[in-house]
Amino acid sequence: MRIYISGPMSGQPDHGHPAFHAAAAELRAAGYKVANPAEEQPVVEGKEWHEYLRADLKLLVDCDAVALLPGWRASKGSVLEDQVARALGMRSWIIERWLEIGKRKEATADVQWVTEAYAHTLPAGIPNPVVTITRTKRNGRRVTADVILWDGRAGRLAVDDTPIRCFAWELLEGGSFYWDGTAWARTTRIDAKEATADA
Repeated sequence: MRIYISGPMSGQPDHGHPAFHAAAAELRAAGYKVANPAEEQPVVEGKEWHEYLRADLKLLVDCDAVALLPGWRASKGSVLEDQVARALGMRSWIIERWLEIGKRKEATADVQWVTEAYAHTLPAGIPNPVVTITRTKRNGRRVTADVILWDGRAGRLAVDDTPIRCFAWELLEGGSFYWDGTAWARTTRIDAKEATADA
């Protein structure tokens, strides 16, 4: 989906471009393609308002939706862009709504991706230790997932996507869990210390 950014420019410091660039960065981070008028046409001394509007409307009609920046209702151009978008059947919503939708989509995609990734690492015949994924957090190419395990305890695993591999299975209360050959088992930090002392 390609989203056109609409907001106040006339009379704004730096023609409102910093707000447009910040919005474009947020929307792209949320997974959207972006049409940013502040990137598409530089400010030219002597260029008339209606000339900017013509170029902006050409850009808008090639998009799928509109993200409205704060203050858009006080901008004659933004109000017109919103009306054109709605007349063309586009969704024209405030930017916060688009960002919230993007977060939900990313979270859903991350849960699906983590599920497939750790299932991919389990040898054939070994049951899945994860009952449910309660939360995911992405940091670059790694997703950390908080999970509820087979015994009701809370655990965490991290998945790296290059290549897809699962690692750092751990219990939130300390220790880790593993397949002992016949069933899933857990090692607490105390067990690990005792094992080290005995060796």
